[in-house]
Amino acid sequence: MAKFKYRWNRILPLIFILLVFIFVFNAYWSPGPIKVRTIHSDKDRGKGDNGDGEMMDLLRDQKCKIPKLDINGPEVSSFFHDPVPLECQIPGRFEKEWLFLDDQGVIRFSEEHRKAICQMQYFWRIDDESNGYGEIIYVKDGDKFDGGEYASVSCYEGWSKWTTLLWNITPSLKAVERAKKLREEEKKKYNVYILGFDSLSQMSFRRKLPKTVKFLEETLGSVVLNGYNIVGDGTPQALIPILTAKTETELPLTRRRFSEAKYLDEVYPMIWNNYTNNGYVTMFGEDMHLYGTFSYRLKGFRQQPTDHYSRTFFRDVESRGDKNCINSQPIHKIWLKKSEQFMKVYKDLPRFSFMFQGLLSHDDINLVGVEDEDVAAHLKTMNSEGLFDDSIVIVMADHGHRFAKLRETHQGQLEERMPFFSISLPKQLKMTEKGKVMEKNLRENAEKLTSPFDIPASLIDILNLPDDSEEKDSNQMQDASHQRSLSVFRPIPEDRTCAQAGIEAHWCTC
Repeated sequence: MAKFKYRWNRILPLIFILLVFIFVFNAYWSPGPIKVRTIHSDKDRGKGDNGDGEMMDLLRDQKCKIPKLDINGPEVSSFFHDPVPLECQIPGRFEKEWLFLDDQGVIRFSEEHRKAICQMQYFWRIDDESNGYGEIIYVKDGDKFDGGEYASVSCYEGWSKWTTLLWNITPSLKAVERAKKLREEEKKKYNVYILGFDSLSQMSFRRKLPKTVKFLEETLGSVVLNGYNIVGDGTPQALIPILTAKTETELPLTRRRFSEAKYLDEVYPMIWNNYTNNGYVTMFGEDMHLYGTFSYRLKGFRQQPTDHYSRTFFRDVESRGDKNCINSQPIHKIWLKKSEQFMKVYKDLPRFSFMFQGLLSHDDINLVGVEDEDVAAHLKTMNSEGLFDDSIVIVMADHGHRFAKLRETHQGQLEERMPFFSISLPKQLKMTEKGKVMEKNLRENAEKLTSPFDIPASLIDILNLPDDSEEKDSNQMQDASHQRSLSVFRPIPEDRTCAQAGIEAHWCTC
């Protein structure tokens, strides 16, 4: 034992000297600490660039090679499974609705509860964070729901009580008068119908919503943009460029934690304003109040941004504690029904609708599969009833999953950057000569690099379609070296780079 201690006492000083040497070497000879750069932060505001010039220079001359991903790749396949149905999708789990609205917005009582006594209270938006409430009134079967868009209901029968929330697309006389005043009778206007989903890559969309994809591609003739690449982290960084053609830091400050922040409707050039000013009735909605895209971190809207705006409804949904269902009704089915109702209520006027949902897809990579049949059925109904004949239909997602284990894989990182984005031109437009050219360009651009910045330019093309007599050459190649936003309905260069498309190195999948 004494011999062992002797040897250890000789070795210990040598280990100490070696550790000191390593420390001194790193202190004097290392190139310095690693620099972590936060792009699109408020520190970049007002600078000539985004603090990312060096990284963008690396992409300046790099032609994009779009990754081809395997939907059943062994690296990711184990993350996916069939979801358990929602509680309200299981037969017998909830009793049927006591009271509901029919397709004409008339209050109806179920046969089982004809004798129920029901009270109703309309509510409305005061601002993005609070609602106003009217007087409580008694209602009976056959009464019209015409005192607003939203109401809470309480019904009593014997010792039983039942409550619900009602949502109706009640026509706005103000919107109708404005649209008729601005409408150009001699010029055909096409509707815009956008259904958006949170956190679905193109691969995940195909995995979880196969019936929806089948209808889009095989029946509606939608074109999926295989080279669609995100430009930032999260939903605001996806939707702000889609709606304004700019990034958050290129626009005036709207972050709610800053006292000088502005409301979005005061400073953001939202694309729906272009449509409003051209005689359209508009709707924008999300299915979450607390985590709203423009109100969680940003300041939200001072005035209601569109003619119909569902945030008001979902404030009371969340205050009830409802999440994916309201009694026996899946919220996504209510959501889809109101999207359809909007298109029908204003059938004689041009319409712009952007409905974005995240309840089923934001926190779970599998749960959104429970609505595949409902989404596909919704689109089939809209199409069979002719509502898509004169409507551009966009079904899209903002980005792939950002928090799931899937993202820890290489393919998961690529999928996060490559969300699902599909476009279908109106049937009536595709029958015209200019429509045929636009369709050809769209299909060719499907395999080229595109980004959220391209969507506003494309929507402006739909809004400002030239007459045949003044039609410009839609086959002229767009200049990617001088324009960040390119229309997908016009030729896009094959050698377009991420730098030209406004995609920073961190997000570029090429």
